[in-house]
Amino acid sequence: MHLGEAGLPPAAAVGAAGWTARAFLGLPLLTEGALADITVYDTDPREEPAVLRHPRRVMLRGRIIR
Repeated sequence: MHLGEAGLPPAAAVGAAGWTARAFLGLPLLTEGALADITVYDTDPREEPAVLRHPRRVMLRGRIIR
């Protein structure tokens, strides 16, 4: 949320916390056989950043925790 408040477009702010950051750091985006970390939202957070506060489902290291 703070990145958006600083003027970053929503898609760039969400990317900074995910795929874009991994690419910038030189980390692999997807690794075959790796455990999944997934967060699911009711709407696209790139279009509605406030939804980031209310994930529908969270999977961490391959296990559903919410």
